[in-house]
Amino acid sequence: MVLGPRFDMVAQGTMTLLGVNDSVGTFDLVVEPVSDSSSSCELPLFGHYCCRIVAQPLSLINPVHVGYLNLQEDDDLAKWKRYWCVLKNLKLDFWSSSDDVEVTEPLVTIPITKNTQISSADPSRIKRSHMFHVRTCERDSFGLFTMATDNQEELTKWWDALQQHLLDQVLWKQACDHVMDIPSPSPSKRKPSFLRKSSIYDDTPISDSSSRSSISSDIKLEDDQLNEMLSTLMGEAKQIRGDNPSTSTS
Repeated sequence: MVLGPRFDMVAQGTMTLLGVNDSVGTFDLVVEPVSDSSSSCELPLFGHYCCRIVAQPLSLINPVHVGYLNLQEDDDLAKWKRYWCVLKNLKLDFWSSSDDVEVTEPLVTIPITKNTQISSADPSRIKRSHMFHVRTCERDSFGLFTMATDNQEELTKWWDALQQHLLDQVLWKQACDHVMDIPSPSPSKRKPSFLRKSSIYDDTPISDSSSRSSISSDIKLEDDQLNEMLSTLMGEAKQIRGDNPSTSTS
């Protein structure tokens, strides 16, 4: 005889990255056939369940890479300034020193988003070794930033970190657009369930198949664009690790 509680799987649902959203959504619930009448649910199960699916990529909350970078200023190939830099949360922030990170706002911020391109320096214009470019396009605003590391090892580290940050956005899709709110409820502030005015099923509209199909089509279109960007990045990565004239000592 088996003592203790008994559990039977009476229904199941699948959560995927496609369902990640800031709002509560409805998802299909597959009810399993139960032959044993003693295992039947006392409460009826609906064909849908409601929940909010969130995701939190580590690259949004933890630094991907930190270290010094030399930033070209005023489009002057002879004018450079050294900064302490932090790559995190879809941006590259610049401070005068590492001591300023926790106490002041960054002096320079460069967005590292799906619209950002990382490229090696033009060999014909190299005035400093270990250079690379960051091109940005945000809300019809374009920017070109030229940076240089102190040595080839640091160049490889920064190149890999920037590529990984872009790759995370390809893989995590909409979950990597911003840091999602994940509240931690306090037991002392939790309201009794009997105070709820309505059911979550009443508050959440059941999405039809056409809307889900529209979302899937939008994400597929975005995937095609991001895959093209990823292919370009991989090609540039091979150049930066090979005999790239942009990384030779001038």
